[in-house]
Amino acid sequence: MLKVTAALMILGSFTCYVLFGHQEKPESKSSHMLKEAKQSIQNAELSIQKAKQNIPLASYQS
Repeated sequence: MLKVTAALMILGSFTCYVLFGHQEKPESKSSHMLKEAKQSIQNAELSIQKAKQNIPLASYQS
């Protein structure tokens, strides 16, 4: 009886791993992609700020 119970527990654990274990990877992958996207946006904003600082101000004489 104890062996049957242990086998059912192992089978149940394996089933949970198969059913729910694969769902964690896409979440972590999408989370990683979201972090990369945020970093890319920050880098783009920083590049725009640097470009604005490097544009010489035009002085118009009348």
